[in-house]
Amino acid sequence: MFFLLIFPLLFGIVNADALDLFQKEMDAGAIWHKVDAQPIDPNAKSIPLQTCDDNGVCEEPYVIYKLKYPTLPGDTPVTTQELIQTDEK
Repeated sequence: MFFLLIFPLLFGIVNADALDLFQKEMDAGAIWHKVDAQPIDPNAKSIPLQTCDDNGVCEEPYVIYKLKYPTLPGDTPVTTQELIQTDEK
């Protein structure tokens, strides 16, 4: 029971910066998209997953959800740097 209370709290504390950035980008119009399992793209906002067997042998991390802006004709998505600068003002 104790674990069920502590795990979400620790997850939120450890990942606070990433969660804040995800929220800012979603507020600016980004949407989570389900994609086929693929290797991690260091330039994309995503949540990596990794599976390990009982012997401790782990596969390469992969993603199945990416945070992307909708692609509309003539639309220019907001960059992460623009979001950070807007937040600092």
